[in-house]
Amino acid sequence: MDKRYQDLVEKKFILENELKNLEKSIFDEETRYLEETGHIGNVIKGWEGFLSMKNSKLGGNLQKKGKINPNDRIFSQSSKTSPFVQEISQPIQTTGTQKSVLNEGGGEEKKEYHFRRTKKNSKYVRFQKGEGGYHSPMTSSDEYNEKKGKIYDIYLLYNSYLSDMNRNGMILLIFFFKLQMPQPLVWVQVKQSGQIPAPRSGHTFVTVGKTHILFGGLDSEKKPDAEKKNTKIAPNNQVYSLRVAPNVCEWKLVQCSGDPPLPRTNHAACAITPEKMLIFGGFYTSNLRFNDTFILRTTNFQWSQPPNQKVTGEPKNAESKIGAPEPRGNHSATFHKNKVYVFGGHGGVGYATKSFNDLYVLDCESFEWSQLEPSGTPPDPRGGHNSQIMGQNDLLMIFGGWNQISQFQNIQKYHMKYLSGIWQVLWCHLFHHGNISFLVDKLVTSKEGGNRTASRLVDDTFVLDVDAKKWSPVQLEEEKPVKPKTRESTTLIYDPSDSRIMMFGGWSNAWMNDIYALNVSSIVGPPYAIYSIKPCLGPLTGKTKVSITGDGFKDSQNIIVRFFSGKASEDVQAVYVSPTELTCETPSYEKHGARKSEVKVSIDRLDFTIMSQFYSYFLNSKAEKSLMFGPGVLRENAIKTDTMFYIQTRNLNNQNRESGADEFQIEITRPDVLSELEEERQREAIRLQQLEQMDPEERERIEQESHKKRTVKRKKVKQQQEGEEGENQESEYEEVEEEVPQEKSRLQLLEEKANIKYSIHDNDDGSYIVKYQIEEPCEVIVNVKLKNERGEFNEIRGAPKKAQFLDGVGIKNNQYTGQQLVNYVTNKNEEINKLIDTSRDNINIKDKNIQEDVNSLLEVMENLKKISDEKENILLLLDENEQILRTLEKHDMKKETEIKKVNKMQEEWKNLLKISQTVEKDISGPVKQEADKTKEKIKKFEEQLKEYLQGLKKETFYQYKTGIKDSQERFTEVQAQIDKFTKTLQNYEYYSKMFNFPDEVVGCQKNLDAIKQEVAAVQLLWEHIKKCEQKFSDYKRYKWATIDPNDMEDEVKKLRKFLIDMKGIDKRSNVFTGINEDLRKWGTFIPLLTELKDPAMNTTDSRHWKEVKVVVNQDFAIGDDMELDVIWNLKLFDFREKIEDISEQAKQELKMEKGIIKVDTFWKDVQFELLKHKDTDIRTLKMLDEHFETLEEHQLQVNNMLLSKYVKFFEKDVEKWKQDLGAIYDVIQLLSEVQKTWSFLENLFIQSEEVKKELPKESEQFVGIDKNMKEIMESGCQIKIILKFCTQPNMLKSLEKIQADLKVCEKALNEFLDSKRRAFPRFYFVSVNDLLDILSNGNSPAKINRHMSKIFQAIDKLELQENDNERPFAKKMITCVGQEEVSLVKPLQLLNKVETYLQAMIDSMIDTLRELAKKSFGCYDSKTCQLQMDRKTWIDQDPAQIALLVNNIMWSVQVEEAFGKIANGDMNALKDYYKRSVEALTELIRFVRGDLTKSLRQKLMCLITMDAHSRDTIGKLIDEHVRKPDEFQWQSQLKFYWVNNDALIRIADASFNYSYEYLGNGPRLVITPLTDRIYVTATQALHLKMGCAPAGPAGTGKTETTKDLANALAKACYVFNCSSEMNYESMGNIYKGLASSGCWGCFDEFNRLLPEVLSVCSVQFKAVTDAIKQQKKTFLFPGGGEISLDPTCGVFITMNPGYLGRAELPEGLKALFRPITVVVPDLELICENMLMAEGFEEAKTLAHKFVTLYMLCRDLLSKQLHYDWGLRAIKSVLVVAGGLREQKQILQNRHF
Repeated sequence: MDKRYQDLVEKKFILENELKNLEKSIFDEETRYLEETGHIGNVIKGWEGFLSMKNSKLGGNLQKKGKINPNDRIFSQSSKTSPFVQEISQPIQTTGTQKSVLNEGGGEEKKEYHFRRTKKNSKYVRFQKGEGGYHSPMTSSDEYNEKKGKIYDIYLLYNSYLSDMNRNGMILLIFFFKLQMPQPLVWVQVKQSGQIPAPRSGHTFVTVGKTHILFGGLDSEKKPDAEKKNTKIAPNNQVYSLRVAPNVCEWKLVQCSGDPPLPRTNHAACAITPEKMLIFGGFYTSNLRFNDTFILRTTNFQWSQPPNQKVTGEPKNAESKIGAPEPRGNHSATFHKNKVYVFGGHGGVGYATKSFNDLYVLDCESFEWSQLEPSGTPPDPRGGHNSQIMGQNDLLMIFGGWNQISQFQNIQKYHMKYLSGIWQVLWCHLFHHGNISFLVDKLVTSKEGGNRTASRLVDDTFVLDVDAKKWSPVQLEEEKPVKPKTRESTTLIYDPSDSRIMMFGGWSNAWMNDIYALNVSSIVGPPYAIYSIKPCLGPLTGKTKVSITGDGFKDSQNIIVRFFSGKASEDVQAVYVSPTELTCETPSYEKHGARKSEVKVSIDRLDFTIMSQFYSYFLNSKAEKSLMFGPGVLRENAIKTDTMFYIQTRNLNNQNRESGADEFQIEITRPDVLSELEEERQREAIRLQQLEQMDPEERERIEQESHKKRTVKRKKVKQQQEGEEGENQESEYEEVEEEVPQEKSRLQLLEEKANIKYSIHDNDDGSYIVKYQIEEPCEVIVNVKLKNERGEFNEIRGAPKKAQFLDGVGIKNNQYTGQQLVNYVTNKNEEINKLIDTSRDNINIKDKNIQEDVNSLLEVMENLKKISDEKENILLLLDENEQILRTLEKHDMKKETEIKKVNKMQEEWKNLLKISQTVEKDISGPVKQEADKTKEKIKKFEEQLKEYLQGLKKETFYQYKTGIKDSQERFTEVQAQIDKFTKTLQNYEYYSKMFNFPDEVVGCQKNLDAIKQEVAAVQLLWEHIKKCEQKFSDYKRYKWATIDPNDMEDEVKKLRKFLIDMKGIDKRSNVFTGINEDLRKWGTFIPLLTELKDPAMNTTDSRHWKEVKVVVNQDFAIGDDMELDVIWNLKLFDFREKIEDISEQAKQELKMEKGIIKVDTFWKDVQFELLKHKDTDIRTLKMLDEHFETLEEHQLQVNNMLLSKYVKFFEKDVEKWKQDLGAIYDVIQLLSEVQKTWSFLENLFIQSEEVKKELPKESEQFVGIDKNMKEIMESGCQIKIILKFCTQPNMLKSLEKIQADLKVCEKALNEFLDSKRRAFPRFYFVSVNDLLDILSNGNSPAKINRHMSKIFQAIDKLELQENDNERPFAKKMITCVGQEEVSLVKPLQLLNKVETYLQAMIDSMIDTLRELAKKSFGCYDSKTCQLQMDRKTWIDQDPAQIALLVNNIMWSVQVEEAFGKIANGDMNALKDYYKRSVEALTELIRFVRGDLTKSLRQKLMCLITMDAHSRDTIGKLIDEHVRKPDEFQWQSQLKFYWVNNDALIRIADASFNYSYEYLGNGPRLVITPLTDRIYVTATQALHLKMGCAPAGPAGTGKTETTKDLANALAKACYVFNCSSEMNYESMGNIYKGLASSGCWGCFDEFNRLLPEVLSVCSVQFKAVTDAIKQQKKTFLFPGGGEISLDPTCGVFITMNPGYLGRAELPEGLKALFRPITVVVPDLELICENMLMAEGFEEAKTLAHKFVTLYMLCRDLLSKQLHYDWGLRAIKSVLVVAGGLREQKQILQNRHF
């Protein structure tokens, strides 16, 4: 940057005079505008700093030239610390509208500004972008600071400067400064606007919260008198509010509601809450005054009176009935701590006027008055005074006032904190306005008065320092100050936002209504103050947390605390705690040095506080300089009394600190107890670990025992009531449960004993006193650590120290002034003095021949080293002794002489250190010469040791054959030589240490250590060999009977493990391998001994011991007294494998022998269980299940024996048992099957005449089978023992022959039954036993009746009419579904075979139901489609099935009739029919409430269910605007028609004939939209000659919907629960029955069938569907021959996908079924239908409530499985509700 630009900056912006000219020429217009509008209140003159966008080099150059003060703020682009800097982050062009993004205050918030050129080319003014365009700096949208007025930032851009910069690509500079209007200490008249009050005096002006309220007074306006004839000057009761702005104040006359007070003047008012103002008393006229109380709420400006102080009408100067003060005016009212204090005034009872000095208090909660009678000298009676609370103290100050005699200027204070209060004269004067006192202790006053007889008005302003009790006049800053006109009876308020006192109105020979303001910010400071700082001193490094107390603090993120002293200044951020407290960390003052600094506070960039506190910085305490001394760290302390010691902290300069507040860690411990404590802690840890591993119940029991509680009786104490006399009275006892006091554990006692408690006292002069006490003689360790500025604790100088406590020592020894400490200092001084003298002589080399005498040289060197080692210790002792003596002087003990001695010794010690350094230099030559000689000797010695180490390997003790005795003798000789080496090495170590080359002997030391380790290892090995040989010798003497091989093996393993783990021994040496081999032999021998001791070796023939003798080729006798040495001499370890084989053979043979004995013992006693066969004397044979399990187990054991290589000795026995057990297994299995088949066929071939007749040949054959079978069973009953029975010759062959004969008979029977099923297909659905029973009793129809429900869907039995000797007639069908009987149209005689008359019964059933339907349908008019009889009668006359059928037919007809009307133009036809449907449904609901039979009730419930669905369907058609019958919404419904005297069902493009299967009188399924969709899918599947496959979770209605569709079509539907036990044959029989009978089959959980069964099913069902598609009458069923076909049959399969054990259907089978997914049913709709069926009209509302309740229960209550909130539970509850309603227990259904 060239000089031209620098000159431009210097001329235009830096020089102060040019700045003033710039302000005057450029900003006159803006400033004048801002002042007029009130948008700016303060202007700060001068520069605050400037911002450089890319380089701060210019600022640095200007600073070097002295043009910029270093204390001024200069910021570069990265500077964001100043609140006065705004940063431009984008380049600014020089022409047109300039745009930039500014970052205000260095913060994160971004605003967009534009720069526009004004009429003067030399400047640009910032405009802020907002709603509606750009705002100039004068608009209020750019307010900067609320407290200090409205401040605006102005950016100046110079055109020529910018143009040059841009042309040259130079840097862009933006100069920034803030303007704030000056705030001189002068009176200023404030402009007023709004509804300005009339001139007045005697009013009150009070600040309530943030609202300024003017009330009452005597004004200049004349008011009509009571008779309203004349006017006069009188008080008013007007209320004005004042809005204060910097230059303009706006008045507003407030219209108040409530009970306003009467007009008054010279009353008193004060704020009692931020929303309420209280007024008391005042003058109504010159003779009448008030003593009433009113309260104004400023939130809604409503007047009210306290409840106990209601007054009305004009005042009467009467005495108060509630204890209030006498009527008065000119008094004062002051609020403090929820009470109002009223003092003085003029007035009284009656018309006489007097002055008061009484003091009353009003409680603002109860509004009760009470008079106070303080002690002390009360103020003189007066009025017109002022009162105020002093700061935050409980002091009420009274200033000034007057009475008829005099005028006052003194101050008296009332102490509230005392019970009745105290008056005290304060010798100064006070006149206080507003509530400024809570901010500071300096009050601004305006002085009034003089002598009452010659008083005058004044206009002076004074300040009172309350602490100093000193007045000082306020000097206004103007040369000729403008003051308000002198006046009286005026009022003042304080405006804290601008720190102004504001005065309104008053009297000065005329009433006034002007406002004057005096800005006192330079006196009172900001609206906050500081009172103290704690602590008030701290280290120079700062970071001391201090608490600043004061008042007026507010929560802000911008609280600055300044620490300053002269030019030194540091700022830190403070943290808000409360309105009276801040906290911060002190800044570092290291660059300024230790000194006392002032502390001030600034909040939100306002001024710093006027008041300040002082904080002292000191050099930090240093642990390495600080001392500890006193009797508490000495060796002769008395027990059981306090001892003490001092800690003296010192700084880095080794100077004693002069203040306290240091932090220490002090530990006083007993070493003798610490070791015991550590052991106890380990035991406790083990105990806790064991407790954790215990059973939880046991652990809880132990913990409860440790916290036992006991019940104790305690006396209840009756508390003394108010007004009662005497002490508290005792009453009855009460039982209280408390924990049993636990004795302290040993661990707790040891911790208390090991860690001594102490106390520490801070003397606040850098010294601290620590006291503690010991109860028994011992030694303690005292350690003291000092906390440094980094928060670390370091040991102080000389720490830790030991202290001794002894018996018989006087307690004065524990005192600082005791003899122990004095003696300690004396002794230490003598020792040091002696050490100095001795050392000085010993290092004197003048009289010593150090060149030749090595010992003399070493003596000098030793003393020099001693001086060096003792250097720090001696200095410490001298410092401690000096400090001890100086501290003794503080205890009035003169120690000046001793201190001088210590100082002298300190000098002598320093001199000795200097001498030692000189001597050390003088002896350096001889030392080097002797050092070289010594090094040579050491090297030779090292070689000698190395050679000796190598020769050790050749010693005799490395040979195992040497023996223990000879080895020990040689060890003694070697040890003597090692001792000589050790002594020589010690001498060389001393020399090397003195000559300062200790590393030279390291090699010697290593060699000698290796020799010692080698010898020690071999010596330890021989000791172990000795132990092993002794143990082997003992083993050989053991007796055979007492030998315990396990113990011996454990001992040998331990010996060998010790040998292996030995370190330092050469494991390849002869001695090691020798003992290792012996241990290995014993390790092999002992396991063999264990094998030989096994009981399996002891057999009667001793065959195993014979084999051992053969192996070892020796003969020996085995006996209990035989010694182990005999067996050892056999050298069994050489035959280990053979001995182990013999032992294993013995063990296995013993095990096998036991197994054979167990099998033989069991089966010789096992018998058959004999079971009675039906009602005959024949007994069948059965083996118990547990016996059969044992049989299988024994077979397995015997087979394993045969496979064993050790079976040779027992081979014959095992082979025999294998055959016997196999025979048992085969015979029992076959016998069980043959008995079962025989028992089944016996009934048919022996009992059934039908079978005998149809199968004569097989019946005759069965007689022989029966005879043989009974003979075998009889044989078993006689033998009983299973083993004997099953092992009879040819028993198995006999049973096999009987089984073959039975299969022939069984096959013939099955062919016979299959022929009957073909004749009557419904027999396929009947079990074999039931079918045989039917066929057997076919000639007796009465006996067949019990099987009717298995053949027909809903017929329980037929009512038969006997016909003499002929077959009976069937007259009625009696249902098994509900209650109902239906008479046949024509009685049917049951002739011919059973299958013939059952088929005839089906035909008769169909004819009967068709005829009944025809008759019922005829009850409707064919033209009007209306019922021609009463509906109740019609319902009652027909069976339920017929009523439902005809009802559905008429519904379909009437709906399509409505469609026809719509086509003819009647658009409301469907809606009209909907209304009729609702009415008919409501009628049915009401009908069902009556006293009905169960049959009729069930019929009505079904009709309601169907009609409810019909109603919903019609509503859906209306909602979806269906107009034609061929639209899908109607076509998808199940519709019924009567065509050609027959019922027809249509749905979509499918149609079905009504099948007339009798269905009984059962409930019908509620039809939901899901049901309709299933109907469509299922019927379409049938139409397409397919099956249907509903799939979905359990409980969604898959099976029930299938059954309900069958009911709708009157088809018989059989439900089969599929399982893995079903095979393809049983499934084939079901398919054949369905195909031939035309019935429907529903296979529930179809995917539970096995995959191989499913595969066959796909072939079987495909054959049926193919036959239907080909319209065949008969067809060939796979594996079942030719069968007849009814094409109306149907197959449905239901599945629960995803469940365990479900198989995936084959693709071929899937293709035969149409799938549909079934989801959760509509519970609410089902509930509604059920409730209607039960007779509830408001079913929809009730259903919604009920379902909501159950869903909440499901979601919120327990999730356990036995809580069911599903459909089944809901249906059960609704059925119960219907029963209760039926019993008239529900009075109104809306209460359900």
